[in-house]
Amino acid sequence: MLNHIATFLLLVSAATAQTRIEGAYNPQTRTFETADKTQRIGGFREGYAPISINNKYAFIDTTGRLLCEPKYDAVEPFNEGIARVENQVEWISKYGFIDKTGMEIVPVIYDDAVDWWTRMTERSDLIWVKRGDTFGMINKAGEFVVPLVFNTIMGFSQGLAAVRKSDKWGFIDSTGKEVIPLIYDEVYGFSYGIARVKKSDKWGFINKTGEDVIPFIYDLVGNSYHDGWIQEKKMGKYGIIDTTGKEVIPCLYDGIATFSEDLASVNIVGKYGYIDRTGKVILPLIYDWAGRFQRGFAPAKIGDKWTFIDKTGKELTPYIYDHVSVFSQTGYASVNIGDKCGKIDRSGRLVVPCIYDGIGGFIEGFATVMKKTEDGVKRGFVDTTGKEVIPCTDYYEIRNFSEGLAFVKKTDKWGAIDTKGKEVIPFIYDLVEKFQNGKAKVTLGNETFYIDKKGERIKK
Repeated sequence: MLNHIATFLLLVSAATAQTRIEGAYNPQTRTFETADKTQRIGGFREGYAPISINNKYAFIDTTGRLLCEPKYDAVEPFNEGIARVENQVEWISKYGFIDKTGMEIVPVIYDDAVDWWTRMTERSDLIWVKRGDTFGMINKAGEFVVPLVFNTIMGFSQGLAAVRKSDKWGFIDSTGKEVIPLIYDEVYGFSYGIARVKKSDKWGFINKTGEDVIPFIYDLVGNSYHDGWIQEKKMGKYGIIDTTGKEVIPCLYDGIATFSEDLASVNIVGKYGYIDRTGKVILPLIYDWAGRFQRGFAPAKIGDKWTFIDKTGKELTPYIYDHVSVFSQTGYASVNIGDKCGKIDRSGRLVVPCIYDGIGGFIEGFATVMKKTEDGVKRGFVDTTGKEVIPCTDYYEIRNFSEGLAFVKKTDKWGAIDTKGKEVIPFIYDLVEKFQNGKAKVTLGNETFYIDKKGERIKK
């Protein structure tokens, strides 16, 4: 209670102290609008937003009230009632945490501390901090739950966090209790209720009580696949086991990829092919490289040339390309002949000839293209027939079409063109965002506002 009173007095006792920011909260944009542009205000989270005053940070609420005096070199958003703050001490960062009263529940003395994004994704009530070479964990009241005794603390996964002391690893729970002893040489987080761990140069898996569920017989194991399968390596060869340790694919291969569209590429002595989920070889190991199947096709290479193959092994085109990408949702893939690129469709037809030095994906029926010439880089647009509908010209930068208009940049200013290349919005803007629902956000000098498709200023 005394700390809360002291914080309040600090804010109001001095006549020169600033306790409130003049301005108003805009509930539609969820921003605090102030006339003083030197006071940079971030987005609100849990009722508070960071504010910079004279290069020092604090927080304000939606009424403009300062939560604390501006005294931090950096702050992070609030998460579950607390926020990480940072100060520079002789160019070295020190971290702590404040609560929504502005009280420092964790003093700003630690060399490192968990960031807000990690806390949000892990959903743990504990905060790890580091001082010197040791880590510990503090609760939201600022009390140590795990003392500064560990050399490493990893993030929580399925309720447990890996910890290291000296050169051995184990796991603690969310109360800080050591639930799996520190006896392992390496560990990874829990997934599907098991964790891969290493002991005596061999890998195996344990459950959340520390029991061995997959024996320590593997030279290497990978992360669990989305379907619960795990890549393994034994006696120099790769295969797949499930989460019970049952061998699904025998260890026969020099490499095995994850399954995609029910097929996985495998290789032996530099030759690639595909197997199904039973381990049956569906496409023979005849390729010099083979990628993942996506939308029915996979890139494949024989010699130094590429094509696409379907799941029967049928070639979409001859082996004529020096590089290929994957097929996009719009049904096109980029291909290269030499250092020039173009586009093919799912029939294998070359719809955009390989004459460009750069090409983007089709959006609203148009793709950005780029040519290098003696006069510099030229940029334009092609349609899905390969026609250069907007010739490559001296645009400094171009954006994809959105709602029938594309922002393009001449010299150092942005404007917009239509699908015929006609300039419909003048080249006067410093920053632009794409059109959405008939309007686009633009910046002109110190002003940021919205315009319609005629270039006229409108309200959001």
